[in-house]
Amino acid sequence: YANMRTYADPLAWLKRINFFTILLEQMAKDADVKSIHCINYSGTLMRNGVEYHFLKRTALQLAVPIQLHRYIRMLNPDVVIVHGFLYSWQTLCLCWQLPNTIPIVVQHHSETPLRHYKSLLQKIADRFVAAYFFPSLEQVRPWVNKGQIKSIEKAYEVMEVPSVFRPVDGALARSITKVISSTVYLWVGRLDENKDPITMIKAFIPFARDHVSVSLYVIYQRDELIDQVKKLLVEAPDVSGRIFLVGKVEHDQLLYWFNSADFIISTSHYEGMGVAVTEAMSCG
Repeated sequence: YANMRTYADPLAWLKRINFFTILLEQMAKDADVKSIHCINYSGTLMRNGVEYHFLKRTALQLAVPIQLHRYIRMLNPDVVIVHGFLYSWQTLCLCWQLPNTIPIVVQHHSETPLRHYKSLLQKIADRFVAAYFFPSLEQVRPWVNKGQIKSIEKAYEVMEVPSVFRPVDGALARSITKVISSTVYLWVGRLDENKDPITMIKAFIPFARDHVSVSLYVIYQRDELIDQVKKLLVEAPDVSGRIFLVGKVEHDQLLYWFNSADFIISTSHYEGMGVAVTEAMSCG
């Protein structure tokens, strides 16, 4: 239901979501998989066993997705997986337009329980949804407590996305990232209050004073708290030379950063899945 109109090239879009397409390709080994994406292009593409359907839709057509659901019904599905809880209205419409013999599954994508009218729509849609996929059952409890999911028994533990990364030679990785020091710590995330880089920097400064061989590399896609972070470094000149603010790194290049590090740090207050930690673990 997401309208990704900035993408007109289906291959560019699939490259953007390569961590997700890997999952589809694994599913395709055991099932006939058709994946629908609304971008600025219309057509179909068969790749690695997955049949991709690209549809050009307006915002109104996705808000009132009658035509989209007719298209889905034409594909004669056995099961439909809806990605994300943000589309409670569309999911409810889907439940009404498909035969009740077709199970509908909703996969969690980091959302917290819905508010206002979406909360009511989710409660109604829950009557028709057959199952939910969550990275952990613990994340289901707030939804059950709010009455937006009737029972935790409807939820199953399934990781949101897999990692596309793997271990590579550390010396090769460091030759690309230019990482130095014998023990490298890595932090990857947005510089916002939820990811909490302030706690991370405040903790690392005294740690670095006690351990002269360590360094910290900070990769961030958004920099809301960059001024506060820089202020902490100015106040600690004795160790700030071992704390590197790398900035934005393209996703495919993170392979070399994860393989350059010895430890991954996470200071998030809330995570839907913990993609950075998962990807780091897959690199060892």
